[in-house]
Amino acid sequence: RADPSWRGGPIAALREAWARYKAPVAITECHLAGPREEQLRWLHRTWSGAQALRAEGAEVRALTVWSVFGAFDWNQLVTVENGFYEPGAFDVRAPTPRPTAIARLVAHLAT
Repeated sequence: RADPSWRGGPIAALREAWARYKAPVAITECHLAGPREEQLRWLHRTWSGAQALRAEGAEVRALTVWSVFGAFDWNQLVTVENGFYEPGAFDVRAPTPRPTAIARLVAHLAT
């Protein structure tokens, strides 16, 4: 997503790494900034792609969701302290962390 000329996506990169090294691989910090629907679509697409790679014989060990409890100021790579908060699987702005739609999708995928 950072280089618009490359359209391979995370699964193409994972497939390439597996083909080159034949070593176990993992998708870490699976996240997409933007509207919640796009985040859900990105996570589901990445999960489905990892499952497809496993079916092809790749040793995909894990997929982690970033950030479980959200992140402050990552929209500026933590170079500016402006209090911008983006929820993750849980929104921690309330006294008790609240599960988000991401948390519900993670629970569904984990089963």
